[in-house]
Amino acid sequence: MRDLFARSILIYTVVDFWAAFQNSTLNSVNAFRERPEGLSFPRNVSKWLVQHAEKRWGADPKVLTVSGFSAGANLALAVSQMGGGMFKWPSQTAVKGCVTFFAPVDLRPKPAEKPKPANYPKQDPLFFLEPLYDSYVAPTRPASINNPILNPIIAPISDLPPKIVLVTPTIDILLDEQLKFAERLKEDVGRKTEDGVNAIRREVQIMLFEDCMHGWLQLPSFMIDEKTREKAFKAAIEFIMDVHKEHGWINRGE
Repeated sequence: MRDLFARSILIYTVVDFWAAFQNSTLNSVNAFRERPEGLSFPRNVSKWLVQHAEKRWGADPKVLTVSGFSAGANLALAVSQMGGGMFKWPSQTAVKGCVTFFAPVDLRPKPAEKPKPANYPKQDPLFFLEPLYDSYVAPTRPASINNPILNPIIAPISDLPPKIVLVTPTIDILLDEQLKFAERLKEDVGRKTEDGVNAIRREVQIMLFEDCMHGWLQLPSFMIDEKTREKAFKAAIEFIMDVHKEHGWINRGE
């Protein structure tokens, strides 16, 4: 099954990249315009997709990858932690890989408390969005302060997808937490963590994009270096293709 997106990526050049998958199924969950009600949102969507994958699309429910942008990336990392083990190794329907784009992985501190990178502009170009930064998590923070579903940075590596790529701009208040998240996961991978009775080969990558800001991939071409968008999407697609090939998927377009 192709990627479960928590926000639409059917914009600009990304459609051309997804066209490379001529023997795959892409499900884009782009209906929410407000904060999802409760943490069950990605679980319910994912369970429905897995249960109906084969009948509705002829897709293999045992080959599932997830992805998302910003808050959607946080939701994507939540999927494998849900479903009573349905999406976690060694379940057959475990999430096999995940690509995140500028993901918030530590929602315990408030946005104003997050460290700004040295290259962050003195005049924040996204200042008008500040009232929205905390709208996703503020109502649930007190009760979910130590919840790894909301804060993947504290999730056990065994509860996360075995293959992860973090696409990360350097002009972003989320840079610090993503670097720490990637470092911690790589250390855990080095310890050869075992999941259940079987060990699984894990891989964690972080792609840093210098001089790019949060959400830059969704900006019009005249506002960014288009090559950075192409590089990010191409790397994500190639990573997902490799994950699916490991599990028997054949790209008939090759």
